[in-house]
Amino acid sequence: MTIIAISVNNLNIGIFAMLLVFLNSLSYYVKPENEYFVWVYTVTPAKFIFEKLKIATQYISIPVSPIAISLFLFYPENSAMILIFLSAGFAFLWTMILIKYSAYPNEMNLLEGILIALCINFPPFLLALIPFFYFKAINRLNVLLK
Repeated sequence: MTIIAISVNNLNIGIFAMLLVFLNSLSYYVKPENEYFVWVYTVTPAKFIFEKLKIATQYISIPVSPIAISLFLFYPENSAMILIFLSAGFAFLWTMILIKYSAYPNEMNLLEGILIALCINFPPFLLALIPFFYFKAINRLNVLLK
């Protein structure tokens, strides 16, 4: 899709391709893993969450980087907009991970789904949700990670 976006000179298709990669990766964080796979970590909850966020950021950067770099090279005049969508993708990824562990060991509930939907309509709301779900996840993981 990025090649098509560049060939037809349509930045929107390229940004859509980049966001599709983020959307695909978000789907992997909907279901919680078995408690054993969290319990085996011998770190604090804050360190556990930081490691999960770091690993997710590294792994999503691999497929997103070629798209983002191509868009920056072919549309340098729109680099601010590309950077905004790239940042929003990472923020949604981090929020999804934090929501997953804030509801752990259960799946996320309706309220959390509604909050994500609100963030899609108003992305600056993510700035308030990330710390909220971070502290909620720390409290939930304190039981398993001691």
